Amino acid sequence: MPEYRQTAVSGTMRRRSNVVQISNELGATPSIRFVEEDVVDLNGVTVKTPVGGVVETFTNPTETFPLVNPVDNTLLGSTVAYQDAYVLMYSLYLYVAGKRDAGTL
Repeated sequence: MPEYRQTAVSGTMRRRSNVVQISNELGATPSIRFVEEDVVDLNGVTVKTPVGGVVETFTNPTETFPLVNPVDNTLLGSTVAYQDAYVLMYSLYLYVAGKRDAGTL
């Protein structure tokens, strides 16, 4: 006997990072943590479920990874080194902090 009001549904599921945390403790190796969630779309209803995450330490600054278009997940044809990503985030912090300090944030 089926459950009360049991119905077959159609949908999709994907995993995404919904939170990114960068740790840059003085005297420690910098790391990045991606918190993940599964997103299920069923008949127009979206259900998000936390599923953990992954942590990576910046122990090899020359390691590279491919750049991916966040809109359609296609490879952009180039790579970036961990050190370049670290420099990018550091620079973004200084820029945003400067906007805050200037009262323009």
